[in-house]
Amino acid sequence: LIYWATIGPRTPLYQMMAAPFVMFIDRSVDSILIVNIVFMFLMGVATYWTAAMAAGPLAGGLAALIVTTYPLTIELSTLARPHALLPAATIITVLVLIQTIRHRTWPMAWLVMLCLLFVFSTHAAGFQLLAGPVAIFVLYTVFFQTAPVIPQSWGRTLGLSLIHI
Repeated sequence: LIYWATIGPRTPLYQMMAAPFVMFIDRSVDSILIVNIVFMFLMGVATYWTAAMAAGPLAGGLAALIVTTYPLTIELSTLARPHALLPAATIITVLVLIQTIRHRTWPMAWLVMLCLLFVFSTHAAGFQLLAGPVAIFVLYTVFFQTAPVIPQSWGRTLGLSLIHI
């Protein structure tokens, strides 16, 4: 069944996510593009949530609008390649990292590992995209945080640390 539902040489996880759509729509490229559309929606939601935590709901809406209408993002979503999953999976992983800093529970730590596993198994460039945010997360949790709370200016601190990388 999975062999029948595959379309071309793509990563196995990407093929498995597209398999239900292939069974309903047929073996066309449109069926695999539905996976890209789902991840574009998830990227918009994760971007809104991350920016809303940092600067409020208006900033979250503006950030989600900018990210989802960015020309390169739209171009990637029209390709039947796992490249479209990278921006969405990256922002979702960064959101989960921020939530892990806030709550510091074992389920959140496991969710971080699942997000990283997902990114690494969908595309080889996932490691390059997530090395910086994961390093910031690890350094922050090891050296600066002693209790599960958000610092007063976590957005400014995270932004400054990303600039210095």
